[in-house]
Amino acid sequence: MTSTHQTYSTNDDKDGNSLTWFDTIKRLKFEQRKCKTFISQQINQKQCMCGNPDHTSNAPKSNEVWNWEQHTETKPTECYGTLPHSNSPYLRCDIKTEFDQLCLMLFGLWNIPIPSLIMRMMGDATSTLNVRLEKELLQGISDAAVASGRRTL
Repeated sequence: MTSTHQTYSTNDDKDGNSLTWFDTIKRLKFEQRKCKTFISQQINQKQCMCGNPDHTSNAPKSNEVWNWEQHTETKPTECYGTLPHSNSPYLRCDIKTEFDQLCLMLFGLWNIPIPSLIMRMMGDATSTLNVRLEKELLQGISDAAVASGRRTL
C-alpha cells in the first residue's frame, strides 16, 4: 500500500485549485484510532487486546479489561493511499467518523458510484464462525441485499 498526495480535479478549493488527498483529508479532519495502553491477550501474552503485537515502548501496561473507548485515542489519520494491485483508494478512519464525511470522500472525491446497499460488519482476523452461524450470516446478507432491491451479490 502506498500513501499518495495524488491530485483529483473533482475536489476544488474556493479559488478553483485542485486539492490533493492530503489536503482533503486534512480539511475534513479525518482521524484514526490508536491503542494507547498495552493489555495482553490471555492466549498470546505478547499481543495486545487491540491485536497489535508491536506496541510502542512508551505504551503503559495494564491488567484492566480492554475497552476501545478508554484504551485508545484519536489522531489525524496518516494511513491512506491506493492499493498496489487494484489501484483502489483506501483510508483508515476512526469508528466514530461521521457518515457524511465518509460519503463526501467516497462519492465526491473518489467518484465511487452510490450503492443501493451499504453494510458494516465488525470483527477481527481471529474470529471464526461455526458452519451453522456462517450459513445464517450469509443468508442474512442475501436477504438484506434482496430487500434493498439488489438482484445479485
